Amino acid sequence: MPKHRYHEIDLLKCISILLVVYAHAVTTSFAPSKVWYISLARDMGRFAVPALFFTSGFLFDKGNRTTWQIIKKKLWRILPPYLFCSVCIQFLDLPKTSIPLGQLSMKQFALNLVAGNTIGIYYFIFVLFYLYAFSLVFRKLPVKWVWAVWLISLLCLWLFVERIYIPSLGLNYIIPDNIFGFLMRHPFYWFFPYMTGWMISLYYKNICTFVDANAILAIFISASFIVIFHLCSNVFGEGLREFPVIDQTTIYLKICLFFCVGIKISKSTAVVRYFSDNTFGIYLVHFPIVKSAQASLAAYSVSYLFLSTVMSWTAAVVLSLVIIQFFKKMAGRYSVYFIGS
Repeated sequence: MPKHRYHEIDLLKCISILLVVYAHAVTTSFAPSKVWYISLARDMGRFAVPALFFTSGFLFDKGNRTTWQIIKKKLWRILPPYLFCSVCIQFLDLPKTSIPLGQLSMKQFALNLVAGNTIGIYYFIFVLFYLYAFSLVFRKLPVKWVWAVWLISLLCLWLFVERIYIPSLGLNYIIPDNIFGFLMRHPFYWFFPYMTGWMISLYYKNICTFVDANAILAIFISASFIVIFHLCSNVFGEGLREFPVIDQTTIYLKICLFFCVGIKISKSTAVVRYFSDNTFGIYLVHFPIVKSAQASLAAYSVSYLFLSTVMSWTAAVVLSLVIIQFFKKMAGRYSVYFIGS
């Protein structure tokens, strides 16, 4: 694909990273409850990480660059900031490291770096690396094989949510951390959003033409089904996770919704571009900030759910951007190797 600013991808990345921070701010800000708005708060941003993998598949270089050029670009873009942030978080003994510094061996530290396990959310980096490694071979396949692989990825997703993930959750969605870490690295779950982004990029011009002509209808239909699925899952259950097929359908309807909105708008605002450009940096640094903010708000009762969540979310977003700007000021263009932005 030619070098180009995709405004719909900017919008997806901006919304997704803000929702990722929100999800981490809200998850431990409430006690388990059947109250519908708590279930809604938990489910609202579940499309955010799949959307980030969607954008990664969309943006992967399918053009004329050599395999070595792509490897070099991806390694320098992802590996140095990932390693730098992992080392800093571990040796500063920040909240929610997988193993406290006092109990850490060098062997375990090395294994954590390889597996993206210094803090739990770094599973994203681990998955991204094996998807990129797969892509180096996959990009050479003819388009008809791409369709076949996309359909296989859909089958893999169904097998995962129906046969692997949901049975592991149990009735109360409580599973051990080590099992959760394994599940979040499972290729069956992330393969489909990545491949869907890849497929969309192959037919981008045709899709843009279609969306331009039918944007209002597509946005209305997507939004209507999203609202219906959220309402029904809370009326007949305790949220979308009880209905895995509907849950996954809702995730991709939301991606479709914002993708169509981005195409129709056709121009990103400065704020959207700013968050899009700093998505990776925010992802790398926000989690310990969220957990520190939550610890400082522990005295708030569950009735202050919204307040404590918003305060933790705001602290994480603002301080993440402050850290990013500090490195940009100190390191200039080399800040990308420290903080990913």
